[in-house]
Amino acid sequence: MPVTFLEGIYAAGAGGSFDAVAHHPSNYPNMPTKPEADYRNNSFAGIMPKLHDSMQAHGDGAKKVWGTEMGAPAPWSGMTPTFLAAYIRDAYTAWGGWSFVGPLIWYMYRDHGTSPSEIEHHFGVVYSDYSAKEPALTAIREMLAR
Repeated sequence: MPVTFLEGIYAAGAGGSFDAVAHHPSNYPNMPTKPEADYRNNSFAGIMPKLHDSMQAHGDGAKKVWGTEMGAPAPWSGMTPTFLAAYIRDAYTAWGGWSFVGPLIWYMYRDHGTSPSEIEHHFGVVYSDYSAKEPALTAIREMLAR
């Protein structure tokens, strides 16, 4: 649990000794901003604000939370490139509305392979042969150009 980990860092006396907090906010198969009754069930919109709340409570509120691995696999288990494009737009739009965040780094540009049984082969916005995974590639280009 990221918030528990961060609280442990503070309990160990590390407050003020780091420049930013890194978090992997991927929330697939759900959209990044999908509301959850328990914030821990959404690593993007649920946990990100809680991480910053913890930082603020410990005097590090001026520091940023970085999204150091954002992604979703497509095509994979019902997730299509169209879903991926919507996921990208949802994530980067919400991210842009938070004042307490640094960069949001997309996990993978190019798929690692083509095996339908290997989830790690499908996180790119282009296929392993570098062909565009549309409309996902267009979505990431648009979001990064803002």
